[in-house]
Amino acid sequence: LKEAYFYRQKLPCLDRVSLFYSASKPSELAYRSELQGLADVWSEKLRVELRVTRDAGDGWNGACGRLNMEHLRPQLPTNRNGLLVYLCGPPAMTDQLVGDLERDGLGQALRYEKWW
Repeated sequence: LKEAYFYRQKLPCLDRVSLFYSASKPSELAYRSELQGLADVWSEKLRVELRVTRDAGDGWNGACGRLNMEHLRPQLPTNRNGLLVYLCGPPAMTDQLVGDLERDGLGQALRYEKWW
């Protein structure tokens, strides 16, 4: 994301980047402040949604719960020409979202990686 921001003048085709970043708890959100700072300075192109899947504790005012198509679908553009969807995470999450995205006709636009 930092590279895309740095070279943004050379990337006119880059319309929008939406990053959905999920962890079990807020303390596991690596680069949290850096991502939020980048979203603040590049707000016309970058949307960052931080989310936790377990008890967030006091002070968390971000999204909660597991990421699913209900959260992703509104962020997908109606014109999907040139759309790329990158997905990375544990197998249970990626299996579900890959299947949902493929059913929505995004198989060609989808790149994913499973870990664990």
